[in-house]
Amino acid sequence: LTEFSKIERIYSFLNDAKWKPSDGAHKSIWFPESDDDGQWVSPDECVLHDARGLFKSRLHVLEGTKYKPEVLLFFSNAFEVRSKPSIDDYSSLWKEWENTRATISVDECQAFWGPFIMCFNSKTKNENLIFDSVTKVPAFSDGSSEVLLLSKKDVFIPDDLLLKDLFDNSSPTPLFVWYPSKNKPSISRLRLFHLYSEIGFNTLSE
Repeated sequence: LTEFSKIERIYSFLNDAKWKPSDGAHKSIWFPESDDDGQWVSPDECVLHDARGLFKSRLHVLEGTKYKPEVLLFFSNAFEVRSKPSIDDYSSLWKEWENTRATISVDECQAFWGPFIMCFNSKTKNENLIFDSVTKVPAFSDGSSEVLLLSKKDVFIPDDLLLKDLFDNSSPTPLFVWYPSKNKPSISRLRLFHLYSEIGFNTLSE
């Protein structure tokens, strides 16, 4: 059976019946790629939402399909599909960027660090392990439309504005961590600098 409309009706019926798979049962979800084609995927590889569109190549985003909202809710209840990418997903994406790219766009950087800050909790052991694995950090360059990914030891948090001005006037190298422009205040600079400190970025004053 590959016809989307029929599959959705079956899911709707199961939802109305409040059905859930038995413990230990093999779990798969039909991920439609057209009205007559698709693939069976593991619920662990799915999320309901990916608001920033960062994970389309890594996860199966169900919100982008034609499934009705009540069916998406059924996937969450019956198959325990996550609502959004986890901090582990963000960590894996950053590692991929570290290994394959020298730059990322400003929009990608903003889309990454905004949600990452929202789920950050410095008391979570798993997150501290993620921070230890970070080797490259986003570096800012005035007037550039790209964000450089540079070694963590070569980039600084500009916590001393006088020193920052001196470096800005004496070196063409982008020494400082990326932060959003004042024209796009969707990410708190204070919270971002706090997160950078938790990850282990060097401060300029030190």
